[in-house]
Parts: sequence; C-alpha cells; structure tokens
Amino acid sequence: MTSATSIDDLVDEAYAQRRRAWLAALVTAQNFLETIADEILDNVDRDRLTAQTARLKDPVRAADKIKRKVSEGRIPEPKTIDDVVDALGDLIGIKVLCKSPRDQHAFVDALERACRDPECSVRFAKDPMDYVAYPKPAAIGRITLYCWFGSRRIRAISTSRSRFRSRPGCRMRGVS
Repeated sequence: MTSATSIDDLVDEAYAQRRRAWLAALVTAQNFLETIADEILDNVDRDRLTAQTARLKDPVRAADKIKRKVSEGRIPEPKTIDDVVDALGDLIGIKVLCKSPRDQHAFVDALERACRDPECSVRFAKDPMDYVAYPKPAAIGRITLYCWFGSRRIRAISTSRSRFRSRPGCRMRGVS
C-alpha cells in the first residue's frame, strides 16, 4: 500500500468512525457561540453577530492537507486514526459574522471571559493570536483562538470583520 493510499484509508476510517461525534461537536460549538452573541446583543439587532455558517472539512481535502504536511516534513506519516485527527486543526469550521470592529472585539472579549471562567467547560488550548493588531497576509483582520469544549478539542476560532471589509467572519475550526 502506498503512503498516499494509507493516508486516504486512514482519513476515510476516521470519518466513518467519528463523523457523528464531530457533527455533534459542531452543533454544540455553534450553540455556545450563539449564546455569547445573544448575551452581547441582548437579542437586539441580532444579525450583527451570527454563527450560522458551519462545515465539516471534506475528507478529500483533509487527506490532501495531511499529504502536504507529510511531504513538507512538518509531520510524520500518520499510522492511526488519532494521528490523522491530530494532524488536522480544522476539521470543523464555524464562521461568526461580525458587522463591525466593535462587535468583533465585544465578541472576542466575551469569548475570552467565558473561556477563562472556572464554571465554563470551554477552555483556551493556547493564547489567542490577534491578527487585527498584528496582521499577517493570510489572516488580516482575524483574531484566532484555540479552545477545548469539554473533552472535545476545538482547535481554532478566528474572528474577523466580515460585512464591512468583505472578509470572512469568525471561524471555529478543528475538533477531535
């Protein structure tokens, strides 16, 4: 079996075994983000913040990404399903559209407070990266956060100003 076929098979197996759990995590994460948006806006002018757009990464794209990382020497070739999941930081994507910079910062501040609250099961996996204050070409206007949702790892939440700058919104990516 070639390396590429092995990766394809492992990705297919991972999706077959964990797809339902990943979709459940996606819904849980969306609900959590919508709750934060509700609290910020007090259910007034609710379209200023919305976490309705979501996706589970396509298995073909997931396999391609892993193959690229292996060929670039960034990761060893995966041998198990857990290796496949660990190699993918963006299995789940949730976009939170923020209508203004004020909304974006209010959302990120509320998310940070929630993730640092001892009563909340959501935790930061690492410190947020602010690409609004410190831009890089591929992430201008984003603030990226990595969180844990209970025992499920959500690897990246990226907020960006969307409607007023034609940029993507807040994204939550990756779950195991």
